[in-house]
Formats: sequence, structure tokens, C-alpha cells
Amino acid sequence: MGVDQDFVLACNALGVSYIAYVPYSEQGKKWDKLPQSFITDYDKYLEDAHQKTILSEGNYSPKKVFQKNIRLIKEADVIIYIPNRVFTRLNQYEFGDKVVHTYRYSGA
Repeated sequence: MGVDQDFVLACNALGVSYIAYVPYSEQGKKWDKLPQSFITDYDKYLEDAHQKTILSEGNYSPKKVFQKNIRLIKEADVIIYIPNRVFTRLNQYEFGDKVVHTYRYSGA
């Protein structure tokens, strides 16, 4: 889950509600090789969400994950970018009153 899990933990610690955007309905169905604690935590984070929104039916596709990210950007009140590598700026997109910059990993 990565940074999504970090934000859920921060929200829970601060008593802030959050919306869980699930990119496709079958997410989590093929996680049999992951530790059970990971799956249990994921299920709990979805259960505790103020709202859970499943954005599309079926299995994984890169397009569905990208569409989830765009939906997050469009509906966010605040966007926090957390880089953990060195990035080069690629493009700038405008979504109403929000401006989003895309980056490409350029090495550490």
C-alpha cells in the first residue's frame, strides 16, 4: 500500500476522515502471496473509511490505476507530493483550479 497506508495511519492518528478510492473491484482478490497482516490491515482501512468508492469493475489494468489517480487529483482539497527519489519534471496539467505536475524518475 505504501504511501496510501501512511496517510490512512496519519488520518486515524489525527481523527481525520478519509475516502478510499479503489481503482477496480477485484483489487485484493489475488493477494494470496502477501502476509495475512497486510490483507487484514487493508480490509480494516477500507472498513474505517468515511466513504469507499470503487471506480471500475474487474481486474487490474494500468489505465484503471491512472484513472484512480486522476479522480483523486480532481476531487482533492489538498495535494501533497512526497518524492522519495530524484525526479525530472515532464508536464503540467490543469484540472479546474488545480495544477498538477508530472515527473519522471531520474535516478537517486
